[in-house]
Amino acid sequence: MLRHLIKTAAARAISLAGADARLGARETPPVIAYHRVVKDFESSSRGSLPAMLISERMLSRHLDWLAARFELMPLDDLAASAQGAPAGRKPPAAVTFDDGYADFFDYAYPLLRRKGIPATIFVVTDLVGTKRLQSHDRLFLALERSMKAPRFRPQDLERLLLRLGLQVEEAAALRSRLRRAVDATPALLERMPHSGIERLIEELGSAGRMDRKALAPYEPLDWSMIIEMSRSGVTIGSHTASHALLSNEDFTTARREALDSRVALERKIETKVRHFAYPAGRFDPVAVAAVADAGYAFAYTTCRHRDPAHPHLTIPRTVFWERTSLDLFDRFSPAMMSCQVHGVFDRRRACTHERRDRRRADLPTVSHRLGAES
Repeated sequence: MLRHLIKTAAARAISLAGADARLGARETPPVIAYHRVVKDFESSSRGSLPAMLISERMLSRHLDWLAARFELMPLDDLAASAQGAPAGRKPPAAVTFDDGYADFFDYAYPLLRRKGIPATIFVVTDLVGTKRLQSHDRLFLALERSMKAPRFRPQDLERLLLRLGLQVEEAAALRSRLRRAVDATPALLERMPHSGIERLIEELGSAGRMDRKALAPYEPLDWSMIIEMSRSGVTIGSHTASHALLSNEDFTTARREALDSRVALERKIETKVRHFAYPAGRFDPVAVAAVADAGYAFAYTTCRHRDPAHPHLTIPRTVFWERTSLDLFDRFSPAMMSCQVHGVFDRRRACTHERRDRRRADLPTVSHRLGAES
């Protein structure tokens, strides 16, 4: 509460002084990222990870605010505008969406078309046209169900994680986050390879026991939707084949995730796929090398630090959700929106996985590969 009060007051003061763009941490044009778009945030957030949701109404306000201040353009055009806008023109920015939920087609796509705003959607290709859920949704639902069981104890979950191969120090670091599914889900995704996440979901009990109606909000796009949107001007990018966090995988797995997704997309939409978004925004030298080898021209993270050897493969984005732009009284705040877009509050915030990335930076196979590229 106090932190939000300070943040609201600071945003208002900075915005009134016209210092938001000057004080911001941003060195590249803003690239805004969203995930799921829902009709009603409050009802949807009761069964989902809230920070992945934005209501159709709030998204409309975000888009109107952005369009009034930036020239919103496709990602293909953004690189050419990275040096700044000509005199008298609005600065460039881009709007993107991750994962490939069907609710993008239902809510965001019509809204973007009405407003004439270009956008990119990054797709997890293995799920397209299926009724299967994203791994993070299945993990969240499995944890929710397990944690609501009468006999649930966090230490039992910790022991299960150790049995599945999590290191003792990692499990200990997680201890305070194993009481709520909303905290445990991102923490586990950050630390475990995709195969480990799948084994954990299986041990906990999958979301398959839920009825189909309850799972409908999580369903992915189908290929007909993607093809229609591609033909109407929506840029289609890759978000891996299975949503594996590439910083948790070896080079071979990471390259396969990136390459298989690109090949599947290009076969269906008959257009070259140049853009890639790292799941959870996480990258390290292994992930960057894999994405470069898979043939992408641009890749996007959620971190402020970049790979100097591959700046086009480590372009920062800012993830927005329902409450990103709200003030202390839960009202849309143009001042808060401006400070968030310009990265004012990111100036002193280091990426949470920076230290973990450095531990992988000295892997011999990666060092050799990056050395060969330079």
